[in-house]
Amino acid sequence: MACYDLAGFDPGPRPGTFDSCGIRNRLDYIFVTHDLAATFTAGGLFRNGLWGSRKTRPTAWATYPEMTNSHQQASDHAAVYIDLRCR
Repeated sequence: MACYDLAGFDPGPRPGTFDSCGIRNRLDYIFVTHDLAATFTAGGLFRNGLWGSRKTRPTAWATYPEMTNSHQQASDHAAVYIDLRCR
């Protein structure tokens, strides 16, 4: 099962993970078994270090204020994360 199918997974304002983060740019996933899915508590996309290929600061998501251009971005992919409840 893909993380995007888990109830409570929040991709934020855009559905993708790469560059402009459109649905055609959803390239990154976390896959979980049904047993792991039962322990899922939250998840989403972390884009603060993502500028993408655009010339100006992205407006669809928050970025680190210190970044001023794409050369300073952490990656051109957003980080995908999930939180799991420990047993």
